[in-house]
Amino acid sequence: MTEEFRDYAAVYDLLYAEKDYAAEAGFTLARAADVLGAPPARVLDLGCGTARHALAMAAAGAAVTGVERSAEMLAHARRNLAGAGAAAERVTLVPGDACGYRDGGRYDLVTLLFHVMSYQTADAEVRAALATARAHLAPGGALLFDYWHAPAVAADPPSLRVREAENAAIRVRRRSDPGRSADGLVRIAYRLEVCDKATGATREIAETHVMRPFTTDEIAGFCAEAGFAVVRQAEFLGDRAADASVFGVYALCRAV
Repeated sequence: MTEEFRDYAAVYDLLYAEKDYAAEAGFTLARAADVLGAPPARVLDLGCGTARHALAMAAAGAAVTGVERSAEMLAHARRNLAGAGAAAERVTLVPGDACGYRDGGRYDLVTLLFHVMSYQTADAEVRAALATARAHLAPGGALLFDYWHAPAVAADPPSLRVREAENAAIRVRRRSDPGRSADGLVRIAYRLEVCDKATGATREIAETHVMRPFTTDEIAGFCAEAGFAVVRQAEFLGDRAADASVFGVYALCRAV
């Protein structure tokens, strides 16, 4: 993940302005309460990006530590906190990698949201991220992450897409061109054009993001090895059974 979310970070929130972070945070906290018996008070959000999930969970009452390895994304997260009012007081942002972060604390819930787990493309990275989660949970603590579901990726492979967004200052056009290789990974070539409305000047951003789809059996195996019991795997937000029509699946786990 060394090249992702550099220049892209500057337009990330604009491109995902319509994403319902509050609904996703509410769903996550409610599912965690199924394991904990009460809403989580302390949350560790690994791969927190621009902190919009963290802020939404904080607005619901949790104290959240957000961990992010991209310096550019973390800078934008800090700007988001600056304008977030009371919820920002319950969010702590720290630089760190989901695969190696340790702060010695104990949390009720660990999250890796918006497909952070699918960015862990090697088995060693998956194991390391789960080890990070387990190190910050007492027995009975909850883990929730979402991921690309391999059967759905196989049934309806990601295709070329174009997304456009704008605000008062800039206009962005993003071209996403995914390709799947023999190793089962999906390599998405992003090409972005960012136009300054005042000057008409256009700059280009190019990044390639590599994603790993998983089967539910693979996730169950990794989680058991890391010291988790899988409580549920189902559609993120919808809770439908994780069949080949469900692209985004979440895993809810209990630390054992």
